Amino acid sequence: TDQEGKPLNETVTLTFYLTESETSDQVLWSEKHDNVTVKQGRFAVLLGEKKDLLKDDESPIDFTQKKYIKVEI
Repeated sequence: TDQEGKPLNETVTLTFYLTESETSDQVLWSEKHDNVTVKQGRFAVLLGEKKDLLKDDESPIDFTQKKYIKVEI
């Protein structure tokens, strides 16, 4: 939403961060998507399209445990 709480209708850059917990600053993986069209606050991207879903050291991420996604506009 925008600063007034209304759904976005614009093209934005989104960065996604995968973390171990809701409050963790330790990022397991991240990926940036430029020129994402947002209509009525909705968007679609394919995570892993630009960067494999691996840790920075190229080791696999354990998806048998809960992970959290943070999105930055």
